[in-house]
Amino acid sequence: MWKSHENLVKLRKISQDEKPVLTVESGKTLEFEMPDFSGGTITRKSKAADIEALEFSKGYALAGPIWVVGAEPGDLVEVELLGFEHHGWGYTAIFPEVEQFNLADYPEERFEPFIVFWDVQDDVAVWKKFNVHVPLHPFLGVVATAPFLTGAFNPLPPRESGGNLDCKHLTTGSKLYLPVHADGARLFLGDPHLAMGDGEVYSSAIEAPLKVKVRVHVRKDLKDLDPPAFVVRRARVQDVFDGGYIGFMGVARTLDEATDIAARKAMGYFCKKLGMTPAEAAILLGVALDFTISEIPDLPMKVVSGLVPLSFFPGVSFP
Repeated sequence: MWKSHENLVKLRKISQDEKPVLTVESGKTLEFEMPDFSGGTITRKSKAADIEALEFSKGYALAGPIWVVGAEPGDLVEVELLGFEHHGWGYTAIFPEVEQFNLADYPEERFEPFIVFWDVQDDVAVWKKFNVHVPLHPFLGVVATAPFLTGAFNPLPPRESGGNLDCKHLTTGSKLYLPVHADGARLFLGDPHLAMGDGEVYSSAIEAPLKVKVRVHVRKDLKDLDPPAFVVRRARVQDVFDGGYIGFMGVARTLDEATDIAARKAMGYFCKKLGMTPAEAAILLGVALDFTISEIPDLPMKVVSGLVPLSFFPGVSFP
């Protein structure tokens, strides 16, 4: 049975000082309902004004802290992702309160609050306006143990004990390893997503409430592993590349600049190709654009490529 998130999930920050809401033995499987990071404030009927009203400073909807029996400083906690179930919908939004990628230097390009809803059909999320089909790879954006410092910390930004890692490869079957800085580890989980581009440029992932199933182990035997680290037995999220992809290359002196160039090329292309506004292209790229570092050693220049799977656009002809 899926357990209600009542009394387990609420808007909170990551802390070693908060009283645990649940105690679990090592090897225990947890199953619970996880609302989106807003705690259910955003619904299928939400508008742009609801996005603007969100206050990230108040924290994320997080399950935890969860006390893991036997976890001591110096150990690792292994969080194994066992499964997710969606509720037939999700959304992608532009949140002005969160500084968008590299737009601080371009205030004229800052976007207004914006939200797009996706219909989920089987294992695909569909943006009907542009007939964009994105295969699902559900994962949790936030997984963390308590930091070694006392006090309450927002998951943004992540730190060495985890937080808003937003690693889309932490799908079903993967394992994440986090450090234990305080007795009981004090595990936090949250920020469920249906899909996301590697880098989450400009906007958000496909945010959505999910049913979550994880297994937690205390690992005292992994002294050679420096966390955070993860293991993926099969890169399921790369299956979408079977249909090929289009790549946008950024060449610059720093990786930040190269990434910026690649993202801007992709935005300009899809605005022209699909007739999108810049805000709509930003929504698309947050979900579809995967960044990869193509070249580093040939100083002084770096190369970053942004890849978009062609299978996301049925019926569209590409070069």
